[in-house]
Amino acid sequence: MDANVRSSSGKQTKIQFDRRVLSKEERRRHALRGLAISWGIALATLPLPPIHWLTVPFFFFFGFYWSWKKYHETEHLIPFTFPCPECQKEVTVKAQVFHPLLSFVCPHCRYGLKLE
Repeated sequence: MDANVRSSSGKQTKIQFDRRVLSKEERRRHALRGLAISWGIALATLPLPPIHWLTVPFFFFFGFYWSWKKYHETEHLIPFTFPCPECQKEVTVKAQVFHPLLSFVCPHCRYGLKLE
């Protein structure tokens, strides 16, 4: 996919990157793993009398939110490298959930960069 990386000063660089669309089964697996982790924490804090009144209900309901959020993450970025528009040094973007307006900071010159 072709895109532009624009710095906070207005300079831009054209780049190419790839993204991976997760299947329904992968999304379901990620959602269930998030639910299991959250409910596991709720069960682990159950024998702690002073704080279990807060942690058990919180992690129980947070598990639903977390699994819903994980299920709706449909696209992930495949890691890629590109030259910074300001300093021309290589910037590496790690694998992460794809958002239409992704922003990050160049580790070399500390300018804000936006993927458009």
